Amino acid sequence: MHAALHRLCRLCRLALLPLACLPSAGAWAWGDVGHEVVALIAWPRLTPAVRDKVTQLLATDTQPFKMANGQMTNASFANQATWPDYYRSSQGPGGQPYQQTHNWHFVDIEIPGGSLDQACFNYPALPPELPASEGAEEDCVVDKINQFRQELASAATPAAERLLALKFLLHFVGDVHQPLHASDEHDAGGNTKMVSAPGIAAGNLHHYWDTEFVLAIPAPQATAEAIAAKLAAAITKTQAHQWSSLDPKVWAQEANAVARTKAYGALPPPKTVGGKSTYSLSASYVGNATAAARVQLQKAGVRLALLLNDALK
Repeated sequence: MHAALHRLCRLCRLALLPLACLPSAGAWAWGDVGHEVVALIAWPRLTPAVRDKVTQLLATDTQPFKMANGQMTNASFANQATWPDYYRSSQGPGGQPYQQTHNWHFVDIEIPGGSLDQACFNYPALPPELPASEGAEEDCVVDKINQFRQELASAATPAAERLLALKFLLHFVGDVHQPLHASDEHDAGGNTKMVSAPGIAAGNLHHYWDTEFVLAIPAPQATAEAIAAKLAAAITKTQAHQWSSLDPKVWAQEANAVARTKAYGALPPPKTVGGKSTYSLSASYVGNATAAARVQLQKAGVRLALLLNDALK
């Protein structure tokens, strides 16, 4: 989107921050469970040598946050995938972490007519010698994945920055696969569209894609471990090969296509009650969205493993 529109969406998201600090955060891609699922799918796909390097890097983390479930973000590989969200909200919407990193979590390609270039602010260059963690506020998740991947791969990167690169990558690879973090319909990525569905508490469209459709994935329990095990076991060799792209631009465009067809394109006409519009989602919409979320989580897990294996080989 154009810079002015992007700033407008940013203001919308700022207004929604109190909601975003809750476990079911509408502005957090996938929520804690989804990000943990991506990491849990990726972990067994890492080579033993890369698992050792990742473990050694994460062991140096002395800046954890308490998660919504009471665990600390540095308690496990999966938990670390949630760190950037807690860091972002740690000082509130006026704090430096939020101001610096908020835009990095998404790439809002406008529907209709938007482009990846616009959504990425035309890819601002990272000045030489400036760490990616101190890069421009107006940047997108595609750029940040590429920047942090380069830092993680370089032995010349200072240890503290390399740790940050890893923690951001664990999260951002998940973010770019969430369809409503790669699209926008002048609605703050679905945050201003209110929806309801049978058996699900009313909320906004973004939250449904973050959390509700993840928890609706059939599994023995609605936990990250159970969902990840179910999804990981279903990934075929053919699928893993088809998903082997390491280009986050491709990932963003794929997620945007899902948003256009499954998230926004399949919405029913809104109903107006008491002056407020809401979308009543059918069981068919929920089923199709859950299936799409399942594939996006699987892709993210496979690609996170590919990226880490490549960067830390």
